[in-house]
Amino acid sequence: MKGKRLVFRDEAEADLVALYTYIAQASGSFHTAFSFTERLRNACFNLVDFPDRGAPRDDIKTGLRILTIERKTVITYFVKGGDVIISNIFHGGRDWEAFFLDDKIEGGEG
Repeated sequence: MKGKRLVFRDEAEADLVALYTYIAQASGSFHTAFSFTERLRNACFNLVDFPDRGAPRDDIKTGLRILTIERKTVITYFVKGGDVIISNIFHGGRDWEAFFLDDKIEGGEG
């Protein structure tokens, strides 16, 4: 049986880096930025064991699930063949629904 794995799309990795940079500059604290982005990464890794934790959003894109972290960050992901594929990470009111409605990403493909 194939093991489950977590896959970050390049876009999700770029989102984490951009978020880290934004928080570090806005707060003046690399520790604050690191702490927050690590909480996000840990939430992503927990999805491997609990992939149904996020809310299904098939109304927006087939197979899409979302997980809201600390009321201001949305992790979007797909579960495919037991793998959890982190699509993007949206922070601070970015319109993640419009992103998917504009068909910028295919379900679960990286």
